Amino acid sequence: MLSTRKHQLTIAILIGIHALAPRSGGAQDSRMPDSLVARIDSQLVRGLVRYQIAGAAIAIVERGTLRHARGFGLADVARRTRVDPERTRFHIASVTKLITSIAALQQVERGRLSLDSDVRSAVPEIHAVGWSDRPISLHQLLTHTAGLEPALIGIAAHAPREVGLLTTYLSRATPAILDAPPHGIRYSNFGFGIVGRIIETAASRPWAEVTERDVFTALGMDHAYAALRLPDSTDAVGYRYRRDTIPEPIVFERLAPAGSVRASVIDLARLMTAVLDTTPNATILTPASRRLLLSSREQAAPGVAGFAYGTFEYPSPGPAARSVGGEVPGFSTRILFIPRLGIGVAIVANRKDPLLALSVFDSLLARFPASDKDRSGGCAPAATSSPVIPVSAIAGDYRNISYDHHSFLHLGALLTPFLHLAPRGESALVVRDPAANRIDVWMSSGTNAWRSPDGRCLGAVNVGGRTMLALSTAQAGPVMLEPVPPLSKPLWTAVPFLSALLVSMIAAIVTLVRPVPDASRIRVATALLAGGHLIFAGGFLLGLARLAIIYDDRFAFGLPTSFRVVLALPYVLAVLTAWLGWLLVKRRRSGRTVLLAPILVAIGGATLCILAWGWSLPAL
Repeated sequence: MLSTRKHQLTIAILIGIHALAPRSGGAQDSRMPDSLVARIDSQLVRGLVRYQIAGAAIAIVERGTLRHARGFGLADVARRTRVDPERTRFHIASVTKLITSIAALQQVERGRLSLDSDVRSAVPEIHAVGWSDRPISLHQLLTHTAGLEPALIGIAAHAPREVGLLTTYLSRATPAILDAPPHGIRYSNFGFGIVGRIIETAASRPWAEVTERDVFTALGMDHAYAALRLPDSTDAVGYRYRRDTIPEPIVFERLAPAGSVRASVIDLARLMTAVLDTTPNATILTPASRRLLLSSREQAAPGVAGFAYGTFEYPSPGPAARSVGGEVPGFSTRILFIPRLGIGVAIVANRKDPLLALSVFDSLLARFPASDKDRSGGCAPAATSSPVIPVSAIAGDYRNISYDHHSFLHLGALLTPFLHLAPRGESALVVRDPAANRIDVWMSSGTNAWRSPDGRCLGAVNVGGRTMLALSTAQAGPVMLEPVPPLSKPLWTAVPFLSALLVSMIAAIVTLVRPVPDASRIRVATALLAGGHLIFAGGFLLGLARLAIIYDDRFAFGLPTSFRVVLALPYVLAVLTAWLGWLLVKRRRSGRTVLLAPILVAIGGATLCILAWGWSLPAL
């Protein structure tokens, strides 16, 4: 049955692939000859079958013109709607951040905003922890260096009516600022949500209206939209593949400026053309502002460039490249810029899997040799004046600093894999990356800088007396890493609490098997509380195991509003169970085992409350 379903999907993909002829420009004086474009198309065809993706589209621009555009497969499997590169819209997710960056720079050019001034007065509704401690600039928000802790639970909604106003959501859900810039990069959807709110304040109009008028209309992105609305027949359906092609729920972003735009690949082609435009009379931005989209103002560490405004440096053994990408359940969008060649490539797909686009980008970059104008191996130039940090001092385990690792109560910290470094000789490093399931030897590319065989970059920097690393990635841009102190791995510190949950579940079973020899009301109440705790604790642990093993990111939706009251029940169960346990102890009419069980259930209920609170579940 499984092979039959895969075969049916493959046939559907191939029907869709050959239904629409590609749109290509002339190949005269082009670095993208027809043979290379044909190879890219063939790679996409194979990739759709390999990764079980129903539909995709590609657009290539070169030197200000559309070089190639083509749709592949199906936008809607049930209706057999084929992907049209001109009309079929995809949810482009975090590629929206590039558009929001453009809108912010337009307000800067008009004198309404400043990149380096404190912007907190523009968003007085925010009262997050650490928000009032230090100035926050627009530049820091655009480059993910404001220190905002990542938060995912509840940022999406199932229906437009659940989204609400941007200012309302920011006022109640903006996470804490963990440290003062420039201590590290923390990728933040909330940061761009705040940028969108600042744009609204500066322009005195909603972010979606500003974006659609000043960016989409100006560039002729006729099919793109940013406003909150239900998808129609020209919007692709997002899918996941678990034994069959299953439609994903529609995502409505509460942080719209960070990821809500839907657009066709031709719309993205017009966007890429504008970003790569080097003429003085460009449509939407001055040359100085456009450079901020494709070049970083600072390094995250020697050899590793930080975020630009909306893009990041793509690891490449060939020409210097920039990228931006985004994924939501059912969709993946990736854009690659090669500024020196004037080439831009956009790939959209209706499955959340960036591997198709990344494989095409890697193959394309491998066909263009690096020149003297390109950075060495795609890495930023390593600073020669930095004190040398010996590789022996860098060896050990490192973790992403995006989350607060001081407490295991942060779910992201609990599930973050570690990067293990070991010295090889005097300058090389052996890097084991469990997330990518690979071990590589990274060679020195400068002072305190290393490069992997596939072009990724690693840099070491001393911050506050401790060594920190910056790592460039093709999927998410640069990330900052810190050493993992002994006995501080979140999973180990969580063991006592998770053990308390397991013990309390056993106690709940004992309570059900050996009823309290007391009045019938107390017996029934105790049994109900024990059964309720068993259900909640078991569901909690199963959900955690599913998240750790499968990583199903639909937790971004949180819970529907009508069911959020359910989150209060573990707290009620813990209080009532503790009260009943105390009542039984006071009466002393039961044996020790029967008395102990409700007490353990109460401890487990309290533990469940602590975990639920720490993992932001009540904030849904």
